[in-house]
Amino acid sequence: MKNLTASIAALIIATIAASASAQPQMDASISTSPDAAATSVDQDGSPALTQDSGSPPPPVEPAPDASARAPEAIPVRPEALRLLHAPVSFVYARESLELHASFVAPERAQRPLVRYRLDAGPWREAPFNRGAADYVATIPGVEPSVSKIEYFIDVLGPSGTTEARFASEAAPQVVLVRRTDGDARELRDFRAYNGTRAEVLARGEYVDFGITPQNTADCRPPTPYCVDWYYHVEGSFRYRFLRVVRSIRFGFGHMRGYTTSVNPRAGAVAGPNASVGADYGLGEIEFGFTSWLHGSVGLLLGANELTVYAGATLRIEFIPTPYTQLSFGWWGLLGVGNVVDGWLRWTTVPRTPMGAGIELSNLPGANNAWGTRLLVEVARELGRYIVIGARGGYQARSLVAGGPSAGGFLAVRF
Repeated sequence: MKNLTASIAALIIATIAASASAQPQMDASISTSPDAAATSVDQDGSPALTQDSGSPPPPVEPAPDASARAPEAIPVRPEALRLLHAPVSFVYARESLELHASFVAPERAQRPLVRYRLDAGPWREAPFNRGAADYVATIPGVEPSVSKIEYFIDVLGPSGTTEARFASEAAPQVVLVRRTDGDARELRDFRAYNGTRAEVLARGEYVDFGITPQNTADCRPPTPYCVDWYYHVEGSFRYRFLRVVRSIRFGFGHMRGYTTSVNPRAGAVAGPNASVGADYGLGEIEFGFTSWLHGSVGLLLGANELTVYAGATLRIEFIPTPYTQLSFGWWGLLGVGNVVDGWLRWTTVPRTPMGAGIELSNLPGANNAWGTRLLVEVARELGRYIVIGARGGYQARSLVAGGPSAGGFLAVRF
């Protein structure tokens, strides 16, 4: 019992002694910073409460890793300009050719344009304009004489240089020009007139029916003889469309002469050696019904010192081959006279048209007696634009009198 009591007393004394030795060390660690609250760490390494506030300190962030870097900015390149175009392979004559195009990155397309030429002609330009869905460039319609259109597309970028292109000047896109039957006929006739459409024509003719002796039905005393002749000059301008309406013509004419018997409707005094004639204007339209059948109709309006005349013209032409033509016509001016004719013309000799014809005429003065005329005609093309021609023949109104005729014409085409 004594031993147990002694052991307990020794244990208590040892505990008190250990506590007394540890107290000065704790006081020294707490009082190292008397003016500020110190941060201490528990034995397990966690932060301890401060003496001032009793709240935990803010968390301590780990130091950044020196090897970690911010991502670098990648430069954004503008999208490349690209041209999208469906090429055209044919177009009909006289129809506009529309070219459509679209672009990738259209904001870079500063000046899109198409360069084109007709056959082997000079290069021309047409701009692309903004349409409802894409860009459109228009090439005007071409004549049937053009066989092809060549084109390429250039697109200039902001720097002024070509950034996109379809085809090239050295290797352009070819568009064939198609022709209808009417286009083919027009092209044939257009080439026959050496590629011209307008024509200025001047022609003249002197016609002599001879001198009728006295005591005949048309020449009675006291006149010893009766003359029967006239001259006729005409100038006109013609423009050839070479379609259904082949051409239109406007002009004027002048006719003067003497004849043996004058119809009173002519406004002149009836009788032998009467002076007759008229000045007139004309308008004519020529039609091309088919490739082998043409026709024309015209109006005449004339006057002389005594009265005003009205008249008309009609003509029909058959073209069985490209080198031959058979025509029949009527020309009439009330009170002046009428002409009914038939002509056969041919061009078997290159650049030298020829013809032969027959006329029934009561010119001048609407003569009561009709005369018959036999005529030949020959012309020559002097280069591309000038044609000259001559006409000659013989005519008579009766068995006792007749005479020659001569004339010519000059045509300038352009």
